[in-house]
Amino acid sequence: MIPSIMLILFTCYFYFSAVTVDDEIKVCADLIIKFVQTVSYQDDLEQQLNFYVECRAAFIKLDAVLIALVHAVNKTAAAAASGGRRATSHLPRACAAYCFVTVPSLHCPLVRAQLYLLSGQVALLNRCIGQAEANFKALVGLIPDIPEFILEDGQRKPTHIKVGGIISDFLSTLLMLPDNVDANCKAYILSGFIKMMERIHWKKTEPLYYTTLLRVLDLLCEMTREHYVYHIDAVISNDKLYGSEEEFIKALDKHATNICQVLLAVLKLLGDNKEIKKQYTLALELFWRVVRRGEINKPSMMSLAVNLWILSKKLQHHNYSLAKSILSALKSDPNYQELLLQLGEG
Repeated sequence: MIPSIMLILFTCYFYFSAVTVDDEIKVCADLIIKFVQTVSYQDDLEQQLNFYVECRAAFIKLDAVLIALVHAVNKTAAAAASGGRRATSHLPRACAAYCFVTVPSLHCPLVRAQLYLLSGQVALLNRCIGQAEANFKALVGLIPDIPEFILEDGQRKPTHIKVGGIISDFLSTLLMLPDNVDANCKAYILSGFIKMMERIHWKKTEPLYYTTLLRVLDLLCEMTREHYVYHIDAVISNDKLYGSEEEFIKALDKHATNICQVLLAVLKLLGDNKEIKKQYTLALELFWRVVRRGEINKPSMMSLAVNLWILSKKLQHHNYSLAKSILSALKSDPNYQELLLQLGEG
């Protein structure tokens, strides 16, 4: 029955042309997707993947179908990782290769970015480190190409919220990704992402830009820990791979210092542009990271924290809740008594 239904659907697809209306294409694509989602070979994951390969070859020009196929193949790979299914050891790699080859065929850069991230995460879950790294590298290279707006249901919709979510999810995943020991720098993928941020076309005063840098700063601080807060079973993350090696920590510290300098430049630029609300929020966000993650006992870090606090008080934006929350947290911790005295809040 499966070959017969496949033939009927392919016949509908075959007669599409440049003059075929979008609604007709959408109806046909929805039927194909329902068919793809319905077909199941139970525990025979090899046969399931072969079916998806045939579907890709048959409906290669329908983006909606390709998206559904990538999700289906990642689900198959995740099922293989969970065990208890009939699958050879090379199946997760075959699934990762399928996704990596299929995603570039899609037209929308935002969707490609989402699927590169998902496919990389599933590959990492399956301990396919090389495939995960390839997906993440492709994602980093794609981010500058994501437009500010995309057409969705006939309307122009901004992408910055979705892009911010993708980046946040990506950076969280990088904490678990082991470094490529053959690369010419430490924290290879993260270093590539930071270099991409240096030349990206985003406005420096836009929240997406400086919020992303704050998230990178969070990740760099977490990567210096002796033991990371989460792992994937049987994946050796950098805390075990490097064991707080001095060269690795120095590389992370250098990145963190550079990002702090960029954020301070953004603060000045916001002030020059009279964007008080943004400047106030960024000053407090950076202050909190300096205090909680930096070596606050060092005079330079103490001075930076005090200056950021003074700036935020000088701006005194009407939304004072963030400053109150930070102050309350500091007062509840006896380790920050000296800092509070320096801030004049003791």
